[in-house]
This record gives sequence, C-alpha cells and structure tokens, in this order.
Amino acid sequence: MNQPHIKQTPLTASLALTGLASSGTSVIWNGLPFIAKRDYGFGETENLALYVLIGIVYVTGALTSGVCTRLFRPYISMRTIIALLLCTIALVCSLPLMFAGSFVIWTSGAVAGFCSAWLWPIVESYLVAGRHGPEMRR
Repeated sequence: MNQPHIKQTPLTASLALTGLASSGTSVIWNGLPFIAKRDYGFGETENLALYVLIGIVYVTGALTSGVCTRLFRPYISMRTIIALLLCTIALVCSLPLMFAGSFVIWTSGAVAGFCSAWLWPIVESYLVAGRHGPEMRR
C-alpha cells in the first residue's frame, strides 16, 4: 500500500510563523489584561473575568477548529486561513488604540482568543508535516 508523500514545510517558515503566532498569543494573555488594568481601571475581579472569558472562548475555539477548518478547506487554503487569523488578531489587538471604552477590551480578548485557538492546531500541523521521530524533536 502506497502512502501519500507529505511535503515537508520549510523549517524556517514554520519557525517564523510560530514566532509571529506566539507573539500574538502573548499579547492576548499578558498584554491585554495589563492594558485593561492600567488604562481602563480594571480591578482584580474584572481582570479575572477577562481571563475566564478568554479561556472559555479559547476552549470553544479549540473544540471547533478542526471541524470548521475542514469545512473551509475546499474554498480557501490553509495559508489563507492562517493569514486571515493573524490579520484578525492584529486588528482586534489594535482596537484599544483606536477606541475608548471597556467593550474594546472584552471584544479584543474574545475575538483574539478564539482566533488563537484556531491558529495553533494549524501551526502545529505545519511544524510536523513530513517530519518523524528525532527530526521533530530537534
């Protein structure tokens, strides 16, 4: 039985993508609550609620990412999905610079958390594509 040849993703491209995605995730989990506290007067309770919201949305996104990605796949490429997710994260994380009001923090956290949950499984699939055993661990 012939197994299909899986084209290996260039490691440099995968690592660059991982770095960008990792930076975006850091902004969501670390930067957004900091901005909420400093610029919007969020207390510990509100920041905890923000973390809980981001976490719930992240889990929901992670649970739906595989099914939804397979639904979109016939229409757009995985690279396009990644680009759309990264652009959406960049846009919503920029909202606090453009608008005032705590709704911006809640919206940014929810949307960026959801997009991150979809992004990471795709990034991981690019990292391991065509790699096996010791090569994956290097």
